Amino acid sequence: MSNLVTKANPSAEVLRKARIIMTTNDVFKSVFETARKDQWPPERLTDALYIRLCAHSDQKEGSSDIMEAARYIADEYLSLQDDVIVIADTDTGRQIATFGPEAIWQPPPVAREGQTHLAKPLPRLHPDIESALIVAVHSKAKEAQMVAERSANLVQTDLQREMGDPRLNILTKSGREEITNLVRSEIVTKREPFRHLNCFNGAVSIGPLSKPDSKEVVSLSIETRVSLRDLSAINLEYNYTSNVIAAICTRFSQQIAKKMVAKAKTNMQNVTLDELAGIQAKSWIVDLNLTGALQNGLPTDADIPRLPVKSYLPPDSVIVPLIDSGVVALAERCLGVFPRELKEGLASASMENMWVVCYQVTCEFQWMHDGIRGFNVDGIGPEVHAEFVGKAN
Repeated sequence: MSNLVTKANPSAEVLRKARIIMTTNDVFKSVFETARKDQWPPERLTDALYIRLCAHSDQKEGSSDIMEAARYIADEYLSLQDDVIVIADTDTGRQIATFGPEAIWQPPPVAREGQTHLAKPLPRLHPDIESALIVAVHSKAKEAQMVAERSANLVQTDLQREMGDPRLNILTKSGREEITNLVRSEIVTKREPFRHLNCFNGAVSIGPLSKPDSKEVVSLSIETRVSLRDLSAINLEYNYTSNVIAAICTRFSQQIAKKMVAKAKTNMQNVTLDELAGIQAKSWIVDLNLTGALQNGLPTDADIPRLPVKSYLPPDSVIVPLIDSGVVALAERCLGVFPRELKEGLASASMENMWVVCYQVTCEFQWMHDGIRGFNVDGIGPEVHAEFVGKAN
């Protein structure tokens, strides 16, 4: 990708024409070679390019657009090393990528009709890079067409037409990157997953315990996926930003619940449902089959809602009451929020095109002795789902 840093802001038309002029006139080649050899400053190279561009351009001497194009190309050239290939956007003329000598591929000699010896083809970019560029250009054109088609059916304000409609972000790669930046702000900066842990009703605290009995460092990787198979039918009224944030927060709580269940299995006790009713707890991590029984049989409010947090657990009937405050403390080190896209491959035609947002975080679990207890309820069969049951905050 491009790492060019410049203050120049040339128009697309003038920059494209400037590149064509420079590649078809040897006078510019000698200017660039002299600038490299004598280590010209950017201002001197800009002036030299500007004078020669004006001589080959239809625009009038002193045009600010030509000066901006000269400044852009001068900054670009002086930022590059020798033998670097620049890939420019055909629409804007701006640099989109640079490749060094390691990206050059020499095709093998080939036979030519009517010749007795093998001909050596010209060097070219590696086929993997070429194919990636072709796909990128095709995808960009396809995205522009899709945005135009979907925009025609949207009711938009004048401000949305001028500044951009965020509902269309899901249709383009750059738009999905914008969604990822918003998600990153909530997840990393505002630490939204940790604020979401209030569903544990105080059994999980953030920050170190004074004297923990044991510690455990765990790296968590949480993914949420959105299908991109048919963008022409995707729901643009759906708030993907808030829903991706909610999905990450929910699955983060699931991972914490799984760790608590795993810890509780080291301190297990067999009980009946009647015996379990004598335990006072605000929230429970329970088997899905037991949620109705807990709501009806435990000494808590009759209208207890089931919090919408589910987790895949080992096939057993572990019940974990969340009683003591601060039995688990989490010290986190966020590794970031990363987007990636899975493209449909020839080897797996059934694989959907997916946009994946991955949240990676390292947590240190600090446990108090006997703070987490687990119970097996007699007479209940195994189930692999679990969810929280507790008072809403």
